[in-house]
Amino acid sequence: MLGCPFSEAIDMWSLGCLMFIMICGKLPFSGRSEYEILRSITGLIGQPEDLVLSTGLQTKKYFNWTESNSWELKTSFEYFRCHLSSVKHHKLQSLDDLKIMRLEENNEAEATEREQCIELLKAMLKTGEDERIAPCQVLTHAFITKDYPNNVAEKSETSQRKMMRPKAAVMSKTRPACPTTAPPSSLACYSPPAGVILVRPATADNTLLLDSQGSKISGRSYWMFSFHFSVFE
Repeated sequence: MLGCPFSEAIDMWSLGCLMFIMICGKLPFSGRSEYEILRSITGLIGQPEDLVLSTGLQTKKYFNWTESNSWELKTSFEYFRCHLSSVKHHKLQSLDDLKIMRLEENNEAEATEREQCIELLKAMLKTGEDERIAPCQVLTHAFITKDYPNNVAEKSETSQRKMMRPKAAVMSKTRPACPTTAPPSSLACYSPPAGVILVRPATADNTLLLDSQGSKISGRSYWMFSFHFSVFE
């Protein structure tokens, strides 16, 4: 709106706006025009510093340079040539008002967490990008790094259950491995090495005799072996 230079720090501003919506369920800044949105911003978090406003290409459209050598937001009459009532989605005068709008009055821990949350929100919504909190600083903020009592208790109980679990119960879940050697009756469970083909014992009907014993070959046995060798060649 002001035409000021911006960097990736603008993403933290957007994250702060989303965080406000998650806390309040309402938009932080509202208005029917860019001027009304600017008035909503200055009313909730304050006017941007003069150094920031001086870099804006559109600053003079919304602000006046006063005799005290500072920028001042124009009135609705100066901007619209008429008086307009402000449009707000909330009744907050500042972000600090969120600290006292809490339901956990009897829970000191949750009240502290809410205060830390609002402090993080204020750091995200700084008008000057040099003052705005950086992503690496967010990761080390007290509201992010704090361990909640309920989560700590659940993790402790889970770890204790794992340590106290009987060894037999753990072993029962492990599927027994097949033996490396097995008798013919258990070949179904045996896994042969690569390149080895298992052959079941021949029955009386499928017997291959030596030439000295009559050279009798069962037709059924010969067909099955010839088929298997053609597949693996």
